[in-house]
Formats: sequence, C-alpha cells, structure tokens
Amino acid sequence: MIDCATAYTRDFVLSSLPPAAVRVLEVGCGEGSLAAALTDAGLEVTAIDSDPEAVANARSRGVAAEIAEWPDFGGHGYD
Repeated sequence: MIDCATAYTRDFVLSSLPPAAVRVLEVGCGEGSLAAALTDAGLEVTAIDSDPEAVANARSRGVAAEIAEWPDFGGHGYD
C-alpha cells in the first residue's frame, strides 16, 4: 500500500502523460516510492538520484534506479 501523497502524485503523473506513454524518467527519486507506484501502474520507469543511499533504497523496491544528476543524465527516449 502506498501513502496518500504518493498516490496523489502517481495519479497526477498518469493523468498528465500522453495515452501511449510507456517510458518515464523520474528525477530526484529519493527512496523510489513514486517510481515503484508508476512501475506498478505499467510504466517503464528509470529513476535517478545523486544520493547513493537513496538509489540503493529505490533499487530494493525493484526500481530501475541510477546514481546521476540532472541534467547531466545521458538517458533518452522518455515519454
């Protein structure tokens, strides 16, 4: 179960994406709550954060998280 704030943010993000959206980049993922919720909703989420501990926590939730900083992150092809 996710907390109320994460559920609200998940719903906002889902309502803001184009209908055919598949790949999402979350910048500043923290412990990965939102990225995990978006993954559970069927999206391919790449999550980035500059804090190695936060990335480790996000990965423990099954999130594809990377240590990186925005805008230096080299990923591409997100909806």
